[in-house]
Amino acid sequence: MKRTTFALAAFLGAAAPAAAQLATPLTTPSTGGTTTTVAPPTQQRLVEWDISSLGDVTPGSLAVDDRSSSRNSKVWFVTRASAPRLYRFTPGSNMYKDAAAAKSWDLGATITGGVRTRHSDDGRFAFVNVGTGEIPPGTGTGALVAVDTSDDTRVTWTDRPAFLQVSDVSVDTRDGGATVFTAAPYYDPADFGGKNGIVQRLRPGKPQYVNGQWVVPAEVTRYRVGGGAGTCQESPGSVASPCIPGVTVDRRRGQPIYVSEPDYQDASGNVVGAIGDIDPRPVRCPTNPYATCAIVRHWPLPAGTGQPRQIRVDDIGRIWGITADAAGTAHLFSLTIDRNNNRGTVTRHSPLGVDQYLFAVAPSDGVIGFTDSNENQVSVLFPQRTPRTVYPAVEYVPTVTRTIYGAREAVPPALHQVMPRVADATATRYTTSGDGTYIETDVASGVSSDPAASPIASLSPTGMEPDGSWRTGAFFYGVLFSGGTNRIGHLSTRVDRDDDVDCRRGDNDFDHDGIDDDHDDDVDGDGVPNAMDSDNDNDGIPDVLDDDKNDDGIEDKYQTHGQRASKRTDRGTMGPGESREYEMTYDAHTVSMLAIVEAAQLTAPLAIEILTDDGTVLLTTPPALGKAVATAAPALPGVYKIRVRNSGTATINYKTTLVSAQIPY
Repeated sequence: MKRTTFALAAFLGAAAPAAAQLATPLTTPSTGGTTTTVAPPTQQRLVEWDISSLGDVTPGSLAVDDRSSSRNSKVWFVTRASAPRLYRFTPGSNMYKDAAAAKSWDLGATITGGVRTRHSDDGRFAFVNVGTGEIPPGTGTGALVAVDTSDDTRVTWTDRPAFLQVSDVSVDTRDGGATVFTAAPYYDPADFGGKNGIVQRLRPGKPQYVNGQWVVPAEVTRYRVGGGAGTCQESPGSVASPCIPGVTVDRRRGQPIYVSEPDYQDASGNVVGAIGDIDPRPVRCPTNPYATCAIVRHWPLPAGTGQPRQIRVDDIGRIWGITADAAGTAHLFSLTIDRNNNRGTVTRHSPLGVDQYLFAVAPSDGVIGFTDSNENQVSVLFPQRTPRTVYPAVEYVPTVTRTIYGAREAVPPALHQVMPRVADATATRYTTSGDGTYIETDVASGVSSDPAASPIASLSPTGMEPDGSWRTGAFFYGVLFSGGTNRIGHLSTRVDRDDDVDCRRGDNDFDHDGIDDDHDDDVDGDGVPNAMDSDNDNDGIPDVLDDDKNDDGIEDKYQTHGQRASKRTDRGTMGPGESREYEMTYDAHTVSMLAIVEAAQLTAPLAIEILTDDGTVLLTTPPALGKAVATAAPALPGVYKIRVRNSGTATINYKTTLVSAQIPY
């Protein structure tokens, strides 16, 4: 396939690929002694919205705001061509039937990279990484744009030359302000003597009125990490290029900063790709005690994984990413860092395909979403973990700090017509031993029965993010080509109670009709009142015997009316005196934290400690036989450690359950 970036007309008449017709599951041998079992195709319900365009086309990155006031999440997305814009899209209460709304702001750009919202309850600010002017070479520039959707203004900090690839954006707002992270080959060539691979931290200041113009100063700190930071490996023949270089931050703590390093070389000089892990706290440089440096740990990926692109940190601190190489091979990977022992574990996952271009990764509790633009797939991975231990190369890197100024100007918003499109698409489920289970939905096969809906299929999905207002398995996605509109879609993949998912997010509107389950007299929306329906969640278990009556994988005993629960489970063995540690986040909407550890051996003594992030013990339970329980409602938000301990003298089989309850946003 010839690369035709933004060539919309070339794809309007493209036919959707035919789905494989399988009558029974098919098991085939794979490489490395593994096997792949493919189930018969099923139908996946999609809801997609065609948003009228102002000439801009091709939605790219998107972000989901599941915290500001609305029953459903809001979606922010940016278009990538023909005068790109920032959009805020709000589904109706019943997203399958009710009217939706969209509003947009001009970005004054030529191309866009990542977009992130200010992760707070007001849903007011969005940050977009853009390129302007001629890209490249020529006179173009790159910039970070902040759009204030309350007073309809934008601030543009021109911070670098233009590059074809424009990095992702990450935002930390723990201190009530906003700290924004991006990456580029370089920002100012004078910063580090022309060396490439830079991460930038930008902190906006207060607006100033200077010479008849409002400007906003920003303090920027730049870290020279190398490894090709700010770039990504393109795959041959991709319709969705340019890819978006990865940078992200663990928002629970505001650090570390993680960046994709596609050109990182190991000690033998082999390009293996790595994840850079930046501790932004300044330290004295070993070679110059009068200068400050930052500590960077380079975590190499296993040979054959490919070069990393977009990366994300999930809710328990794991890094998830997608890769590519020059041959078009694509993988997903996870990196879990054990800072106590200065080591990490990497897992690698290989979706099937022959023409892959993984554009986005979207971890959601225990499942991982990703898009394949070339194969028209929006997919979900239920990972099996075969970890490989990796060790970091530690480096002290120089930093520079500058003040730059951004011009603030008015940007009148535009309102858009939104047409919903409900369609059924073909989904294929397959499992590769030692890798995981994939559910791949071919959005190009989506057929709508509504004669008023657009007959044009979705081609080349792009950005993807989990929908935090639904149970685990729900995602929004962008569509590159849909007949001239800017199309956004939503799918909800079923996560069965028996699926091996270590984290689950609850739900309090089973049929998502805009009426919460506590007040809905027909919870499953099947037309049969609850009082006459013996199986309200349609899971095949009568309600009188069902301990999970809304089928979200979280038992009813852990859920309270008017609240939303999240559950994490872990199983294994612990030797005498051994312990296991977990992390739980407590924020302004969290009501309580519950920790339970159970042993198969009923006489095994167990204990639980709850600690603050700095190690201060908040709560300790006395040893209990067979089962220990601890609950807490800390006075301060933050990340808390849960330590479960085998206090006995024999090895035990244990199960840990962690439940947090939140007031819905």
